[in-house]
Amino acid sequence: MYKTIFLLVCIASFAKFTLSVNDCKIHSSCHDCIQTPNCFWNLKERVPDGSRCLSFTSAKLQKVDESKLYNPANMMRIIKSEPLSETVFISPQKIYMRLRLGSPFAFNVESKEPDDTFEVPSLGTTSQFLHVSTENTKVKIQVVKCPQDPSQSDQQIDIMSSKTNQSVSVKVRLLCSCSCEKDAVENADECHGHGTYKCGVCHCNTGKFGSTCECEGDSNPAGCLTPQSNAVCSNRGSCICGVCACKMRDNPDEKITGKYCECDNFSCDRLEGKLCGGPERGECMCGQCACKLGWTGGNCSTPLAVN
Repeated sequence: MYKTIFLLVCIASFAKFTLSVNDCKIHSSCHDCIQTPNCFWNLKERVPDGSRCLSFTSAKLQKVDESKLYNPANMMRIIKSEPLSETVFISPQKIYMRLRLGSPFAFNVESKEPDDTFEVPSLGTTSQFLHVSTENTKVKIQVVKCPQDPSQSDQQIDIMSSKTNQSVSVKVRLLCSCSCEKDAVENADECHGHGTYKCGVCHCNTGKFGSTCECEGDSNPAGCLTPQSNAVCSNRGSCICGVCACKMRDNPDEKITGKYCECDNFSCDRLEGKLCGGPERGECMCGQCACKLGWTGGNCSTPLAVN
């Protein structure tokens, strides 16, 4: 009769992940995100574009609820582990594992034979996805590549004893896709009824765009990207349906304006603390002083000669 034992092992704790922000930020889908070791996918609704795949550092900075972070961990479940006897020389006999790309997992095999060692006779096509190493009775398995064909997500390994004719049968499932991808909702309310909601992201139907498919059009136009820096609304506004909405200042007299929020009336040069020397000398327009008649200079400090 089979004896079933469950063992859940996280290779690294949440608090020890120290990837830089950019290591994870480059990924725009949950599928790609979890194929980078120690990256988390943020399942929270209405997250700004480009910031769902997080490192531990960025997750802490954004104060993301840990329960909203999808971070599949390595797991081993012992399916058959009969005690050593006159007929059973090694234990366990059958193992099921779920392994994430780039996160190695090690376990020990017990042998009745002294000085026994274990080896993998042949991996065949499995070698392109898994790397297996053995040292005496210690076995280490690591996913080195994710298959493009989902049917190859389950791999089988036999680990042979060098002194007996018995082996450990290991079935490995490669954690290369997100469980939330199977729960996609078409024409979801989160997407204003105009897109498929999957892993916290709206994939808009043709003719709609925006983070919640709230905008009309074939795609999000580049109308919000500042030509000089390619920054969204000069980093001083939000892009709403392809149009920049500039931030409001605490001082109501200070305005950010322009198609890309590139202009303002408060960052010009000053003279004795006054913008452009004061209203009698000049006016701040798009970050530069427009001097009044009779004045010149970067802060309108120089009088013009009268002929």
